Amino acid sequence: NMAFLTASDESDSIDLVVFPQLFMTLNNLKVGDIIFIQGKVTKRFDNYQINVEFLNKYSTGGDNNA
Repeated sequence: NMAFLTASDESDSIDLVVFPQLFMTLNNLKVGDIIFIQGKVTKRFDNYQINVEFLNKYSTGGDNNA
């Protein structure tokens, strides 16, 4: 399984592609979560996207796990 996500901030949004091996590590990711990502920016059909290589969910409780 792969995941196709949209990340946004106050100024813009971008599509994220999460490949199968990383997708299996995601748990409890929901709308409004703050995440840290690393990946490669690619262009597909005149749109930019990030192919995610690392993802970590930010938690204010000190447990920062994806």
